[in-house]
Amino acid sequence: MSARLLNLLLLAALLGGSAAAWPHLPPRIPAHFDLTGTPDRWVETTWLSWFMLPLIAIGLNALLYGVAALSTRDPRLINMPGKDRLLALPAERQQSVMATIREGLEALAAPVTLAFCLIQLGVYRTATGQGGRIEVIAALALIVLATPIILIGMLLRSQSELDRQVRLEHGAAGS
Repeated sequence: MSARLLNLLLLAALLGGSAAAWPHLPPRIPAHFDLTGTPDRWVETTWLSWFMLPLIAIGLNALLYGVAALSTRDPRLINMPGKDRLLALPAERQQSVMATIREGLEALAAPVTLAFCLIQLGVYRTATGQGGRIEVIAALALIVLATPIILIGMLLRSQSELDRQVRLEHGAAGS
């Protein structure tokens, strides 16, 4: 399953789950949690207070995909180790490296969306007296752990692809 499809399914689950839970919400819902997953601020349940997290998730996804698309249009705009080697390659070889970077940036969207799903579930479970701490703590752990792992993986994959393209170019030039 591609990262884009997974992210789309997570967004659908976030929106669908939020819509399904809406009629069952009590008059007040938690609006903020401390680091232990305990709610420390409550608000009146309104359409906006409940659907704010899914709206933020959609906006953040648009931002992540937009940054991925815009930052990989021109290799001169990207900041990465070996940029001079990248810029020395012909455009068609540069694009292969840039596609790897774009895929890595887009891969950040799925764990971010999953974190929003967990937080929204935690808000619902807390508001209805069913717990919720575990979901909130899991969301925090996911963001703290997944983001650097994905970024390091993207860096390693892009460097590997850059090395491959440099070898192919030197092989083509030597022929």
